[in-house]
Amino acid sequence: MSQLNSESGQIFAKDLVANKLRELISSVLKEELSESDWEDVLSDLENALVKINKFATGAISPRVREVVNELGETSIQFIASPASGSANAIALPIKYVVSDEPGVTALANFTNQYEGPPTCVHGGIIAAVFDELLGAANVKDGTPALTGMLKVRYKAPTPLYQDLVLKARVKSISERKVFVEGEIYWNGNVTAKAEGLFIGVAADKFLAIAEKNAGKEIADMLKQQWSVGESQEASI
Repeated sequence: MSQLNSESGQIFAKDLVANKLRELISSVLKEELSESDWEDVLSDLENALVKINKFATGAISPRVREVVNELGETSIQFIASPASGSANAIALPIKYVVSDEPGVTALANFTNQYEGPPTCVHGGIIAAVFDELLGAANVKDGTPALTGMLKVRYKAPTPLYQDLVLKARVKSISERKVFVEGEIYWNGNVTAKAEGLFIGVAADKFLAIAEKNAGKEIADMLKQQWSVGESQEASI
């Protein structure tokens, strides 16, 4: 089994657990079992939770991980992201791939837990895909920023259980404003496209937001992982 959400060939046990949970979610929606069989499944899940709690150390789980792709390039992966985190079981099935094209390219195949209209991907999921995808294009361009505006145009239904190609690129930059665009393709045709306005935020300001929302311990962890100095003003 391969890791879903990185350009790397590296495989991590925590990611494999998350992958198996994604399969479980899909199977729960797809299958119809007897009441007693569902109770057996529930018992197994409860035992798995007991085992996780037994092994837990109380340490704060990292939000980011440094990975190396097939070309030897190092990048930071947000493994807890609900959009593409490899260790997050509810994350979207997005896999970034190495491409010579500007911006970022990714592949996706959405199963039944992402359904909106029958047999099609939910429109809200597509919007989340673009928020993630356009943000990733910012990071690759060296202009990471936070979403200010996202406009999605749905050109055609995006089908479930089909191989999709996702593309995004930075269109222009004006001071702290970054304008980005992207598309979802199925069989070479665009099913949805998006335009986004992203706003650069200084690292120290973002860490202040993290401390306010989650406490100093989390903020200090992010500061260490991002190697942010006391006076660093780089945008993130």
